[in-house]
Order: sequence, then C-alpha cells, then structure tokens
Amino acid sequence: MSAGYLARASERFAERGPKAIFDILSPVPSHLVNMLLDARLGNPRKSRGLYHRLIRTRENLARFPLTQGHHLVYFPFQDPTIYLGPDGTDPTHAPGPPYVRRMWAGGSLSFDDDWAEDMLLDNRAVRCIETVDSVRGSGNGNSNGVADEDSASDKVYVDVRRRYGVAPWGDKAAAATLKSSFRSSITEVRSLVFLKKRVPSSEDLALLSQPPKLNSPRKPQSDKKPDFEMELTVDAQLLFHFSALTYNAHAIHLDPEYARNVEGYRERLVHGPLTLMLLMAALRRVIPWSRFVKSIKYRNIRPLYAGDCIRICVNEKLPPPLNSPIGDRTFTAWIEGPDGQTAVTGRARVRRTPPPRAERPPGWSVQWDTVAMNKGYEAAVANTQPHIGSKW
Repeated sequence: MSAGYLARASERFAERGPKAIFDILSPVPSHLVNMLLDARLGNPRKSRGLYHRLIRTRENLARFPLTQGHHLVYFPFQDPTIYLGPDGTDPTHAPGPPYVRRMWAGGSLSFDDDWAEDMLLDNRAVRCIETVDSVRGSGNGNSNGVADEDSASDKVYVDVRRRYGVAPWGDKAAAATLKSSFRSSITEVRSLVFLKKRVPSSEDLALLSQPPKLNSPRKPQSDKKPDFEMELTVDAQLLFHFSALTYNAHAIHLDPEYARNVEGYRERLVHGPLTLMLLMAALRRVIPWSRFVKSIKYRNIRPLYAGDCIRICVNEKLPPPLNSPIGDRTFTAWIEGPDGQTAVTGRARVRRTPPPRAERPPGWSVQWDTVAMNKGYEAAVANTQPHIGSKW
C-alpha cells in the first residue's frame, strides 16, 4: 500500500470520531461464559452454584465485580446487522479495499486499581468509548513500513482503543460522553490486521483437504516448564457459542467452507478474544484471591483451528522487573497448538487488590500500602486492610 492510502484511511477514521456504546452489567452474560468454559477446564459445577448464590438477592449482586476478561461479551456491535461487512465483521474498523480480510492480531488490556468497585454485576449502566488510535502498514516494502503497491503479502494494522466505565443513561448523557472524558475502569487496545483478498490455488486446496493431525505428540515449548497448565479441545460447538455470546458473525469462525475457500485456512479459526479470555482464566487460577491482573499484552502469532487440542500455560517471572511498581509481579502466559508450537504469547502484570475506597486511611496509595506491608505494619492497619499480612 502507498503512504497516501494510509493517510486517507487515517483521515476517514478521524472524521468518524469516537463512538459511545452503552450496556448493562447483568450477571447473565458473564455466567454463560463460565458455563461455557468451566466444564471444559475442569470445574463443571462451580459456575452454576456461584450464579445461583449471586442472583439470590440484590445485595449479593453488589458484592461481585465483573470477572476479568469477561468484558469481551459485553458492548457488542449495536447497529442493524444489515450494515455488517460481507464477512460478518464491523465495517467501521476496516481501512477500505483492497484490504478486506480481517484477523485479530493481539492487543493489550489494563485495569484501574479501583475497577472492581466500579464494574459490579448489579445491572448498572456502563459505557464504552471506542476510537481508532493508529493505522499502519507492514509488508514487503521500505523501512517505513510502506509496502510495494503490487505486493500480495502486505498488511494494514488498525489499533482500536476501547475505554470502559460507569455511565448514566439518556441521550444527553450519551452526547456528553463523546464531548468529555470520563474515568475508565478498563482500557483495551485491539490490534486488527487486514489483508488483501485471497483465492487459494489448486495446490492449496489439496493441502487444505487433508484432515488435521489432532493426536500428534506434543513438542516441548523450548526448555521451560510452566508453573501451571491446562488443556482444552476447541470444538466447533465452543466456537459457535462464543460467537453467539460476543455477537460475532465473522464467517471465519462459523463457516468451514468460507474459511477454506475464501480465507485459505484448513478449518474455522479460534477467536482472538477467546484466546485472551483463556489466558486470563489461566492467570486467575494461579494468582491468589488478594491479587488482580493489572495489565496484559498479548499476540496471536499462529492460527488455532476448530478441533485443536490446545495447552494454556503460565509462568511467573522472577525477580520482578526493576521498573515495576513496588509489589507488582510479572507472569508470562502462552497457548500451544496440538503440534507444541506457541500460537499465542502474553505478558501480564499482577498487583495486590487495594482496600475499598471508603476504608482507606488518609494519604493512602498503592506504594504506601505495599511498603506498609513489607515493613510489618499489619497490626496498625488491620481494620482497614484485612488482606495485609497474607503470603503475597
């Protein structure tokens, strides 16, 4: 693509401006995610019991925050579906022809220290402000990332930023949302990659017609052993239900003929958001209750297909990076395909959950809280910080 193409695409995104998406934090979508994944990950009864306790009274709802990563099943595409692209994707993210094939390349996710107090599953009104941060090119081109005009392998990356937080309802509130900033509890960047239209050759089709080797022995992921791992078979039923929960009509996840004949893949692809949710689920099983995932950056580097048996792994990096805030810990997480090759990589920062805002002593800060713990001030602040003194 030319530099002019990228400039025109950037101008179109700038003209559209920010988009406000409203939703309600009902516990039902999050519960359905748990019902979809927990049985496959070894907890078939946990979700059902928690949900029934959660909805018993409104007081219970006020105690449970949104599970980290479950924001992905809220704030869906909210325009009439006739405006979806031919492949079933949101056209407002597309840079324009000839780059018409969309993939989820990766992204990042970060949480405000007080996110758990704001994003409660008590049917409160919440909002998402969506903007396009950048449009950049990559491929067989010059050092500036501008590919040759006739290159079939060049790509266009579109970074979509989403900020989530509590919101009032009403038309006036929606207009004010777009004109002013608000405190976001969750900030997400979605890196989407767009490629040119591709028609598989006869050789490609012959290769794609071969059944996948799902039971091939795993190859070790370099020499490192994970601190935690879990396996999951990503069957077609899981992909269908996840598409339904996220209101995702992208044909590459639903239609095997489209995936094979139009996109050139041997099977339907696993969703990029699903791999992020699986990384977050593995991290939640590793970290103590008194900690939360402060941020995560991840990349999808190889496709995963329907029917693949995958392995989700987590390792803690020791010692913590020198530039990390006091008390933060760093984890690496990755997903391996059935051949043992890494398909998704991630790096997460984990922080101790702060006490509720109403219970914090004057002058409290995350750094102060952690220093107090490390110096043995547990008794002095035991009433306001009950989690201090834990192993972490």
